[in-house]
Amino acid sequence: MQASLDFYKLYQKALLDCDKVIEEALRRSVPAECVSKPVEKIPSENKKKSSKNMPAFNVSQIALSYFQTDLFAISGISHSTVLCLMTTLGKDIHKFASAKSFASWLRLVPNNKISGGRILSHRTPSGKSYIASALRQAANSIGNQKDHELSPFFKRIAYKKGRVAAITATARKLAVIIWHMLTNNG
Repeated sequence: MQASLDFYKLYQKALLDCDKVIEEALRRSVPAECVSKPVEKIPSENKKKSSKNMPAFNVSQIALSYFQTDLFAISGISHSTVLCLMTTLGKDIHKFASAKSFASWLRLVPNNKISGGRILSHRTPSGKSYIASALRQAANSIGNQKDHELSPFFKRIAYKKGRVAAITATARKLAVIIWHMLTNNG
């Protein structure tokens, strides 16, 4: 029993060490001009419930100084989703001309094959995208909530096409919201 407790404490210390390394790397990646700009908004950290999987550092403050907008204002977006956006996408959101092209790059938009005005196929392309996976997890959690703003949309799509299609459609909607927040405020 004592050996198990010792291993648990060792793993907790290793996780804290990893969090420190991640925090240092994120702080190095924030450009100096973003740090020197005054932050108008206070991060909405107090709205998020603490989780056992939450990092030991303040993700919302780093993300606010990096993106110059508060992504945690979107309910359903977790710390892991914002960390995934910061590390995978970075500041390259402006290379997408529209929200539709961003969602298409994430492979969250169906690839409609049309011939003669008729839709022959409308499958969502397969492929790995860490951001899309994080957004799908956020969409799945939205589907489990009762009083979320996107719950009626999720339930309507789930009733018509099933839960998997509703998760992808809600993840696409979250990607569009994130694109608009980052391009209009950033």
